[in-house]
Amino acid sequence: MKQIVLIVCAILSLSSCKDNKDTTKEVIHDVKEVIANEETLTALVELSCFEYSKDNNKVRFKITNILEDSITGTLSYAYAEKDANQGVFKGTLNDDKLIGTYTFTSEGVESKREVAFKVNDSVLIEGYGELNDSGTAFKDRATIKYTSTMPLVRTACE
Repeated sequence: MKQIVLIVCAILSLSSCKDNKDTTKEVIHDVKEVIANEETLTALVELSCFEYSKDNNKVRFKITNILEDSITGTLSYAYAEKDANQGVFKGTLNDDKLIGTYTFTSEGVESKREVAFKVNDSVLIEGYGELNDSGTAFKDRATIKYTSTMPLVRTACE
């Protein structure tokens, strides 16, 4: 939202210059495009639930709060024949990437790790990449590959 205010201010200052009519039209077009993209992405992840459930594997992500580009929610993983974990996600939405910290409890122990999702229509695709030495964050977010075979599909919240 701050970006939109700054862009609108830039438009107003450019539009006050008579010689910059073409530039002003270009900036207005760019602002409209930015606003449309932000509204589209925010609409995709607005307070809603996403889930994958197949072959005794279940991943559930409930988005509970959105403030500008900051998103919080609850996330849980229950894989077949493995210990389930559940916790809180706090992250940001940049372009079509939702990246944040997942703080969870598994077997009574609290842990944190970075998780990433790509927003694709009404689906979240989890991303994987090389982790730092402690295994808690991606070494390079630019190299994350969104290749999960367990897409989280928007579903009704319980």
